[in-house]
Amino acid sequence: MKTAKSILALLLVFTLLNCSKSEDNSNVPNGNFTENFGTMVSRDFIGQVLNENLQPVEGVEIKVGSIIQNTDSKGVFVIKNAQVFEKHAYITAKKAGFINGSRSIVPNSGTNSVKIILLTAVPEAIITSGTSSSVTLTNGAKVTFNGNFKTELGVPYSGVVKVMMHHLDPVDKTTSDKMPGSLMAENSNGSQKILETYGMMNVELQDDSGNKLQIVNPTSIEMPISSTQLASAPTTIPLWYFDESAGYWKEEGSATKVGNKYVGTVNHFTWWNCDAQFPTVNLEITVLNSNQLPMAGVQVQLVRSSSNGGWNVPGYTNNSGQVSGFVPANEILTMNIYYSNLACGNQLVYTQQIGPFSSNSVLPTVIVPASASQTTIVQGSLVNCSNSAVTNGYVWLQYSGQFLYTAVINGSFSFLALNCSSAFANFTLQGYDFDTLKATEQQSGILNNQTVSLGTLQTCSSSNTSLQVYDIDQNSYNYLPIGSQIWIQQNLNVSHYKNGDIIPQVTDPTQWANLTTGAWCYYNNDSATGAIYGKLYNWYAVNDSRGLAPQGTHIPSDYESITLSNYLGGDSVAGGKLKELGTTHWLSPNTSGDNTSGFAGLPGGYRTDIGTFLNMNTYAYWWSATESNSSTSWYRFLYYNNGNFIRDNGFNKSYGFSIRLIKD
Repeated sequence: MKTAKSILALLLVFTLLNCSKSEDNSNVPNGNFTENFGTMVSRDFIGQVLNENLQPVEGVEIKVGSIIQNTDSKGVFVIKNAQVFEKHAYITAKKAGFINGSRSIVPNSGTNSVKIILLTAVPEAIITSGTSSSVTLTNGAKVTFNGNFKTELGVPYSGVVKVMMHHLDPVDKTTSDKMPGSLMAENSNGSQKILETYGMMNVELQDDSGNKLQIVNPTSIEMPISSTQLASAPTTIPLWYFDESAGYWKEEGSATKVGNKYVGTVNHFTWWNCDAQFPTVNLEITVLNSNQLPMAGVQVQLVRSSSNGGWNVPGYTNNSGQVSGFVPANEILTMNIYYSNLACGNQLVYTQQIGPFSSNSVLPTVIVPASASQTTIVQGSLVNCSNSAVTNGYVWLQYSGQFLYTAVINGSFSFLALNCSSAFANFTLQGYDFDTLKATEQQSGILNNQTVSLGTLQTCSSSNTSLQVYDIDQNSYNYLPIGSQIWIQQNLNVSHYKNGDIIPQVTDPTQWANLTTGAWCYYNNDSATGAIYGKLYNWYAVNDSRGLAPQGTHIPSDYESITLSNYLGGDSVAGGKLKELGTTHWLSPNTSGDNTSGFAGLPGGYRTDIGTFLNMNTYAYWWSATESNSSTSWYRFLYYNNGNFIRDNGFNKSYGFSIRLIKD
């Protein structure tokens, strides 16, 4: 028989909060709810983003504080020194084709680990405005529409409406990774609460072009109640919506139990949740093995005893064996500790009844007795080619279908790997340095139920993971180390500034000639050229404060182009090393074009200040970010008939050139 598994939020993270037993202000109504979150602090994060099939998703835009980074080919990201609240870090994950994902945690002073599963943005149904309709999922979740819709700006909308719809069942253990944020909430009185969910649903509406829509009038929603929760489900339950800008739930309205469903009315669409609410306290837990060593990476789960076996959002211990976060006050809890492993499944290794807790508490150290499960510590250190400790990177370890990853801390790394049986298991391991974009050679070893020390590994090999950057339009660009610099290997092809504002596409030559603001075009206004050569931009777009370059990159200065040229032997020979090899794109003879730098410069031509197009296949021009005078800027160009890398400032800011980026 299944046990009820209603998610009870325990914001357990890899952390040890600085709190005392006497503190308990979490339930005091507060007009400024963010005061519950403490002061701003600098924190580090590592995480992985997966799809619903638990496969890694590359190129997801991750934002923590003001820092934006993209996941690599393994779905992994590392963000250092993000400014977040002391007790609330909000991590968002966005990629075209998926519903926005997020996670909210209480961050610690070490490296905080996050996992997010993104839900696909595939329409469940396509309806038409002006007509009443309903959309029902196979499990009975249902939304009713009266046919009135509006844009996000409030303008009435008429036309096709695509309905994306997902329901998350508390019985599904992946719900905690699919849901947004955490289950920390602000109730209607402004108090901080922890929620226990009876189901949550996301509805997103889009027009035929993918622009978001909203409903005009209140709309009925129906959410099925799990059979394991049905008997204990209250007759009336609060409704909560997820505030995507703040990263927590807010109470708004209520739902009524009708048969095996909760039925309620909502005024807008986002994530909606049917939840019971509880006051909160902070709880700290330390888990050691039978040898008194910290157990890192084990799952700690707290169950509210009166919830018919309900389970919480799980937390995972850090390298000190510690985990802490918000728990429901004045409730008896059952603490279950699991080894979490794809090959072994979730193996329960310890259980104990704890609580109730009326104030912030530190649980006595938990000692997990020896069991049939075997663990191996795999450890080592990572240095770059100059033998300096890697400070911005990660290491992955793979065995028996399990993929583990850990951030490198001052050059050191350590894994706790579970082997399900007494038989030894083979593993592979590789480390990456994000600063140099280099990797270690792939290592191999055996999990021998002891400690495996791999010694010092150097990140001197070309990385075989995809270390890319994505612009706001989700165009991908490869990083390319050249000397001490890391360049981008393709021309820029973005049509929005970094803040989301549109960069105007200007095709008319007269309009182009009269511009004093940013704009772009395709060569000859032919979009087919964009896939090869990227877009041409005037310098006003280069200099716009909204920014063209994705986070972590910038448009190179004149000095940085000089540095590139000098590394390649100077202006008289650097051009040949920067040009793509052959005559597929360059006009013959493509003098000295050997591409030994890997830069693969392409002859995208340019647009003049009177709007005409010239010299595709013979010239490549790139803007720098350095102004020469009020009417001109420095730029670089290559020519098909020599090997020079030419520096010039003779064309004015109204010209349209290509752009290459460089890593910060």
